[in-house]
Amino acid sequence: MTVTGSSQVLGVFGDPVAHSLSPQMHARFAEDTETDTIYVPFHVRAGHLETALFALPSLGIRGVNLTVPHKEGAFRLLSEPTDAALAIGAVNTVVVEGDRLVGDNTDAAGFQADLEAQLGHSGWERSTVVVLGAGGAARAVVHALNEAGVPEIVVANRTREKAEALVADLAPGPGRPVGLPGKELEDALGNARLLVNTTSLGLHGEDIPGLSLDALPPEAGVYDLIYNPARTPLLREAERRGLAVANGLGMLVRQGAVSYARWTGQEPRVEPVLHWLQGQLGN
Repeated sequence: MTVTGSSQVLGVFGDPVAHSLSPQMHARFAEDTETDTIYVPFHVRAGHLETALFALPSLGIRGVNLTVPHKEGAFRLLSEPTDAALAIGAVNTVVVEGDRLVGDNTDAAGFQADLEAQLGHSGWERSTVVVLGAGGAARAVVHALNEAGVPEIVVANRTREKAEALVADLAPGPGRPVGLPGKELEDALGNARLLVNTTSLGLHGEDIPGLSLDALPPEAGVYDLIYNPARTPLLREAERRGLAVANGLGMLVRQGAVSYARWTGQEPRVEPVLHWLQGQLGN
C-alpha cells in the first residue's frame, strides 16, 4: 500500500485493537477497487471515545469502524443514527459527512448475507432460531433474523435480565428470553433449525457451560461468530453430530465490505478477500 497526500484515511477504534484483521482486510478492498485509502487501527480507551469521535471531521478522517467496547457507547454519543443503528442500538460504522457524524450498523447485513451464503435457506427462516448472548453482537443478529422473518427468536443469556432487555428493546419482534442453561433453553433447541453463538465463549478453547446440543434436530445448523479459532469447541461438537456449521469470518468480511462502500462509494468483491483471510488464519 502506498500512502499519498490525497489518501482517504479510514480506521477502527477499539480497546484492544492490535489483534484486528480489519487493516489487512481493508487493504485488500483498496487493491480490489483501486481506491486510494489507508485504514488505521486506533487504540481508543472508553474514556476517550467522545473526544476521538468528535475529532474525526477536524482530522479529515472519512470514517471509522467501532469494535469492543465502543459500539453501544458510540450509539449514545451520536445524534444521527441510521435506521439499522437505531433498531439495533449499537454503531459499528461512522461515516463523516462534512461536520456531521452518521452512525451506522453493518453487522446485521453482514451476518444475514454470510448466513445465507454458508448455510443457505435450509429452513431456519421458517423455524425457531436460538441466539446465545445478549450484547451488541446479539442485537445485530436478532435484528437480522427479525428482518428475515424468522417466526421465533429465543435469546439465551447467563443473566436472564439482559436477554429480557434485548428482547424488549427490539420489540415488536418474535423474541423470547430464556436463561442459560435451563429447561427452557433445552426445549427451545428441540424446535430450532439454527443456533447462533454471539458470546466470546470458545475464543480460548473453552466450552459454553451448561449447553448441550443433544436436543438439536439433525437438520439444524450452528453458526459461531468467533472465527479465530476457525473451529470452536461448539462447532467441533456440532460437526461430530453431523450438523451444518459456519464461523464468523465471512460476517467480518461482508460487514466490512458494506462499510467500505459507505465510505468510498466502491463495492469490493468479498470472495477473494475472504479466501485470502482464510489462508492467513489457516481456516
